[in-house]
Amino acid sequence: NSTTSAVVHVTIGAVAPSADTTPPTVSVSAPADTSTVSGTVTLNATAADNVGVTSLQFKLDGANLGAAQTSSPYQVSWDTSGLTVGSAHTLTAVATDAAGNSTTSAVVHVTIGAVAPATHTTLLGGTTLGSNHDFNPAGTAEAFQLTAIASGTLAILNVYIDSPSLATTMMVGVYSDSVGAPGALIAQGTLLAPTAGGWNPVTLSVPVAITNGTTYWIALLSPFGSGRLNFLDAKAGGKNFGSASTTLASPPAAWASGGGPWTDGPPSVNGTT
Repeated sequence: NSTTSAVVHVTIGAVAPSADTTPPTVSVSAPADTSTVSGTVTLNATAADNVGVTSLQFKLDGANLGAAQTSSPYQVSWDTSGLTVGSAHTLTAVATDAAGNSTTSAVVHVTIGAVAPATHTTLLGGTTLGSNHDFNPAGTAEAFQLTAIASGTLAILNVYIDSPSLATTMMVGVYSDSVGAPGALIAQGTLLAPTAGGWNPVTLSVPVAITNGTTYWIALLSPFGSGRLNFLDAKAGGKNFGSASTTLASPPAAWASGGGPWTDGPPSVNGTT
């Protein structure tokens, strides 16, 4: 005797894929471990996965640094300017794949270093202090002839103010040469509360290109009502002129002489990038 069971119906399905349990690999490639950094630093990382990396997050001292990145190259800028020189910090990167597997890189240790001071090139004048004690009343400018000793962009005029200067504001003007006299104003700057008995840097409002070997004129002025301006010059044959106006509030756009030429220059002034 035999019996056949009831029929069981089945459908062939796809084989379920095995779960992805392999985490990515990741490392911070820059900066190097135990390095000293300053200014703006670029962090770089590399990451790989058997399926694919979906995001990479940089971390500074355990906190996110910038947004998560979804494609290589993986890099982010880090501004260290607000951090204490000598302080220690850690950098890592966390890579994640589509399955949610993640890996944190080995820690990179860095120390904040000092930012190198800006270097300035002297374009005209020098640092020698003149022996002649000179001054002008407020409202009267005096322009001195100087020849550029290098080419570059003039950004700062350093002026030695003699004691007992009473000027509460000092203005400087840079003039082109016009047949051996000051011509057109090409740059100017203002310094509030200048210090008597020392060098005073005056930043030009708009830096100007200076050409080696070319003659320029540097005018010194305490604006009308600002107090007498005392300064030093060499009285060694350098050419200079006084302004025609005695009530100047700023360096005139076109120079007009009211005195000179004299030979009181060069002044204790230098111009730098």
